[in-house]
Amino acid sequence: MQISSKTEYAVRAITELALISETGKPVSLKLLCERQGLPQKYIEKLFKNLKNFKIISSTKGSKGGYRLLKKANEITLLEIMDAVEEKYSTVLCERPSTNTIKCDNSNCGFYRVWKGLQSDLKDYFAKITIDKFIKEIRR
Repeated sequence: MQISSKTEYAVRAITELALISETGKPVSLKLLCERQGLPQKYIEKLFKNLKNFKIISSTKGSKGGYRLLKKANEITLLEIMDAVEEKYSTVLCERPSTNTIKCDNSNCGFYRVWKGLQSDLKDYFAKITIDKFIKEIRR
């Protein structure tokens, strides 16, 4: 399984935000991106989605920046994926751009196994929080 750059970059940025924002002050996007080596324009786009999903908020102005709307142990990998990914699937025949396989989905044994795996992965991603990343970083 491959995690997309959207998800990886969003997780890195949110984790960095959680690490820096322990003071409660807004954190500039520039600082977040510099500390993680992330492209600022790309993160701006991802942060718009994260705002829409009520994971972060922003404050404008010279002392503005971003804040988490939840604690790090309440933000899951699945939430971040839902916010930044248009559609993700482990099931090849559900991906329109790669659908070269003839499959009628419901009657296909492959489909049912892959769909079950996707469900298991979503359950797993729902258990992984930003706090877990922070604990690993601090180890």
